[in-house]
Amino acid sequence: MTLNFAKSAVAALFVIGAAAAQAATPIVLSPIDATTFAGSFGGNQAINTFTLDLTGLGPITQLNSFVTANFSGAGYDVTGVTFDGNLFTPVIDFSVPGFGVDVWQYLVPTVTNTVHTIVVTGKAIGGSTVGFTGSIAVTAVPEPTTYALLLGGLGVVGFVARRRKAD
Repeated sequence: MTLNFAKSAVAALFVIGAAAAQAATPIVLSPIDATTFAGSFGGNQAINTFTLDLTGLGPITQLNSFVTANFSGAGYDVTGVTFDGNLFTPVIDFSVPGFGVDVWQYLVPTVTNTVHTIVVTGKAIGGSTVGFTGSIAVTAVPEPTTYALLLGGLGVVGFVARRRKAD
């Protein structure tokens, strides 16, 4: 009975370790200007999973993402990229023995304001730890409440300035 328990414990640890290795990595977006946000991501595993949280942005008017990699004896060969299960377009997917270049793009005019998943599959070449890199840019229209707050703030600043001028 102790042997069976030990086997079960080892199997459970293996499953937990595999699940942890497949955990999604969040892509952090940083503001570039009032309506554009950008982020980057990368990895070198056979399956790389990322989450992109767009819940705090206004309506998305464009999402553009690239995944790039190359190898020449060592590096990473991208074999597929998806955004919520939709395939990226391989702009360049060139591979000959010992050399390869990958550029995959996903460009859409509108995306919902939810959490999305990007999955990159591929393989390390030559045992290298060098992987792929990805970039993403999101253009969003600010919510009407953002404009209302801006106008309200400007009104308060104008009121305070006028009051100081009167004193």
